[in-house]
Amino acid sequence: MNAIKILIEMIDTMHVASDAYHVRKSEDDRVIELNDNGIQATHFNLSDDEKTKLYVDGYNNTKKFFLEKWDWNKHLAMRGYPVE
Repeated sequence: MNAIKILIEMIDTMHVASDAYHVRKSEDDRVIELNDNGIQATHFNLSDDEKTKLYVDGYNNTKKFFLEKWDWNKHLAMRGYPVE
């Protein structure tokens, strides 16, 4: 691999990372944070206790998101609908 090809690959990588960053920032208002309780995404044989912890945490954080963070008018405005 020559220096020019490496430079082109580096610029492409920075471009992709920059795009991903801006997409993430635009999604911040629509992200519900969850505590994984130390459970890996690839852990498929969950105990009933682990399932309950994930469910309760998901429920509580979703409720908090909709009651404290989410804004209907902002949601409509982001999609181009007229806001009252």
